[in-house]
Amino acid sequence: MGSNVLIVLADQFRADCLGVAGNPDVRTPALDGLARDGVQYSNSFCVAPLCSPSRYTLLTGRLPAEHGVHENNLPLSRRLLTLPERVREIGMRSSAVGKMHFEPTYMDSGFATMRLCEQNGDGRLVDDYHADLLEAGLVDVVDLVDQRADYRRRANASYWNSFGTAVSDLPERWHSTSWTADNAISLMDEGWSHGGQLMYLSFVKPHHPFDPPDPWHQAYDPDELTVLPGWTSHVPDQDTRAGFFNNKSLTESDLRKVMAMYYGSISHLDFHLARILRHLRAIDAYDNTMIIFTSDHGEYLGFHHMILKTGPMYDPVIRVPLIIKPSESAGPQTWPSGVHRDERLVSGADVVPTALACLGLTAPELSGHDLADPTWTRDVVVAQSGHSDFMARTKIA
Repeated sequence: MGSNVLIVLADQFRADCLGVAGNPDVRTPALDGLARDGVQYSNSFCVAPLCSPSRYTLLTGRLPAEHGVHENNLPLSRRLLTLPERVREIGMRSSAVGKMHFEPTYMDSGFATMRLCEQNGDGRLVDDYHADLLEAGLVDVVDLVDQRADYRRRANASYWNSFGTAVSDLPERWHSTSWTADNAISLMDEGWSHGGQLMYLSFVKPHHPFDPPDPWHQAYDPDELTVLPGWTSHVPDQDTRAGFFNNKSLTESDLRKVMAMYYGSISHLDFHLARILRHLRAIDAYDNTMIIFTSDHGEYLGFHHMILKTGPMYDPVIRVPLIIKPSESAGPQTWPSGVHRDERLVSGADVVPTALACLGLTAPELSGHDLADPTWTRDVVVAQSGHSDFMARTKIA
């Protein structure tokens, strides 16, 4: 029996917003269970605080300085091999489900099957999700107003006063999180029990707007939430405006309301991830599937009075969750028995080499490492924002 690889991406998922990471409030039983079956990396960092640069690294194993994409909605050089192209050479089938953030939307990147649910840019005009919404007579207005500048400029006071939070205007079964999970499950057929499958499963959420559907918008009481470390009563002089909103007006009461909706989006995602994991077990594919869960970047969520992501590369926006459940049929990989937390500095650039090693493949030209190899360490992890801003982060004792 061969191995499968399932790479699960969330968008804008702050690293400490997991139960297993010690968050006192957010409920993530599926992700916590995945960590118990594998390894949680507590010092994991993305390579860029923006979707496309980070996602192209998660696709190629190349740092932004190598793949050359530093902004959203730019194409990837086709001279670079992607993970699905590498595994295609050994006969693996690959699929992409959800938000890829490619340019063009259906970029030929080696996937045999693509069912896309886009958000930023023009991808939403041609993707499968919005075509299905149109056929059902539905429009995701809350998301549209937040994501398209021409609509956002004309947004009403409620949008600005709530810092882009709202109950989704879609029925739960039509929310992007639900649609993405449904399509992933539909592609996981009995062939997964035999191995040889690669899937990139990428959720739009908890990326803004923070719009969990009914009843998930009521999952958390704002008054009962614990404000996360780094909250300040005002924006420090050295920090810049982050995202779309005037963060100088953000009160602690406002922040708690934002947190409640952000956490609702996370728990909604976790609920549907649990469905996917149950399906893998039902088709006898869970044990032989390496599952990698991570995010393209984090979220300030009140750090230095900021929300969203555009600004200084502080930990909340650069640190991301990383959980890896190994495949029992991985062969050459040796995962430490009984160790469920790894404190080494790791990077988004390590995801592709780790997946390749699970399949018995190597790519020595890549910058990252196979995380199953216990012999390596790094002293510094790096990230890049735009063309000229860099962060070098050492491990905190």
